[in-house]
Amino acid sequence: VMTIVACVATVLVIVMELAAGPLARFMNPGLGLPPGTPVGFTDGWRVLLHPEGAPPEQMQAWLKVEQLSRILLPAQWCFFVGGLMMGTLNARHRFLIPALGPIAYNGLIIVGGLTQVFVAEKTRSIDAMCWGALIGAVALVHPLHRAKAALSFTASALIVMTPWMLRNGLTTGNPVFGLKGAEVWMNTQVYPGSSGYRMFSGEFVPDINLFNSILRKAMLGFNQILRTLPTITIAWALAFFLPSLLFQFKDKSAENVRRIALACFASLTLEMLFFSVQLPLFVGIINVFMMFALAYVQHLIQQARLNRIGAASFVGLLALTVIYPLINDMFLKDRPQPLRLSPTARDLGKMMAPGEICISDQPWVTAWYANRPSAWIPAKDEKMAELRKRLPQTHWLYLTEQTKSFSPSWEYVYSSLNRWNTACIIADVQKSPRPSEIVIDGNGQPLPEALSGFSSVAVPPVSNFPTGVVMARMNTASAQNVVIPVSDH
Repeated sequence: VMTIVACVATVLVIVMELAAGPLARFMNPGLGLPPGTPVGFTDGWRVLLHPEGAPPEQMQAWLKVEQLSRILLPAQWCFFVGGLMMGTLNARHRFLIPALGPIAYNGLIIVGGLTQVFVAEKTRSIDAMCWGALIGAVALVHPLHRAKAALSFTASALIVMTPWMLRNGLTTGNPVFGLKGAEVWMNTQVYPGSSGYRMFSGEFVPDINLFNSILRKAMLGFNQILRTLPTITIAWALAFFLPSLLFQFKDKSAENVRRIALACFASLTLEMLFFSVQLPLFVGIINVFMMFALAYVQHLIQQARLNRIGAASFVGLLALTVIYPLINDMFLKDRPQPLRLSPTARDLGKMMAPGEICISDQPWVTAWYANRPSAWIPAKDEKMAELRKRLPQTHWLYLTEQTKSFSPSWEYVYSSLNRWNTACIIADVQKSPRPSEIVIDGNGQPLPEALSGFSSVAVPPVSNFPTGVVMARMNTASAQNVVIPVSDH
């Protein structure tokens, strides 16, 4: 019962953490408005589906409620589990710990409030009391020896997680999820592919269709795990792990390892269902699964009472089937080919100056191989001007054929640059002068105006084959050819 309640509470807390923003708006449609403003039930649905029309004061109030809710929500898990634990202790006539739990909870809330005495009046906040409530809720969970173990685990985890949380906080403003939070609604029918990475904050609008799409993605992801997990190397042996789950080991250490492995498997599966299915993440626990699976195989051998020859034959066959996939991957299987875009990305890195930023439809390629800061192409052409204002050092474009699917304007930009690049390649083969550079100079259209001044850069072929990559750099020189005149667009 305790395990079921803990798992259900974990799922509920995660879902509520992700939905804290929409719920803050839905439950408080009149928050931040002047006193006396009439608010009806339908206003909750209105601000949930269309929050962009709210005044700035109301938006700030919703953000504060969202922040406080996300601090306090993990405490609800402690209330669920701690309530069961306290009931169990009371039933066994152990009243000290259940009595100390609420005292610690309320006392830490008070301590959190008292800490604000030592800070400037303008910077005082209720956040400290919320953190005190969260820490106090942990005191409700279990007796002292379990609390020490939990604190030791938390301290170890924070040593590993804190640098990444600081990095996420500095670069994305979200220390927990970072950009990963956008993947919850990505790869759905509403926001297909990697569209979430190409959106600014405030463009995302939750609604019932998105909720249905996320549930559908989770169900399809679970189906993918069920179909793909058995194809992992030597996964046939993992089938023996399933019956071993029903065995409880007398050795407490072995039993704890089995429980931890199951918890890791459950948490990874739950995370992938709502983000993206990445089976290589299971590599860290597959070895533990194999250990218990082989232990069950050994149990079957003992029950079969095989003689020495039969047992040796079985062990030899088992060792061969386990080792052979490794030999195949290392020596027999064709080695993966290098990424086709890597040579052009390395050339880009040589041309870009330190501190310059590149806009691309493949920013992970340019960031990795060019070793330069890169940004996604915005989902809307109108947002390109805002992106350039936020990132004034954006001086380069690196575009592939995928760009043509973004919008008609991007298709025109890519096709024009690609035609010029093809003409340059032909001129190099014929040893004739290259055509003059073309410069983007469009007025009246959002994308050409935002990219005004970018001039074409020749991209040589790789192994005598065109790469499909086009580049452009910011150039204030006068245009000799115009890529996107307004009259032609």
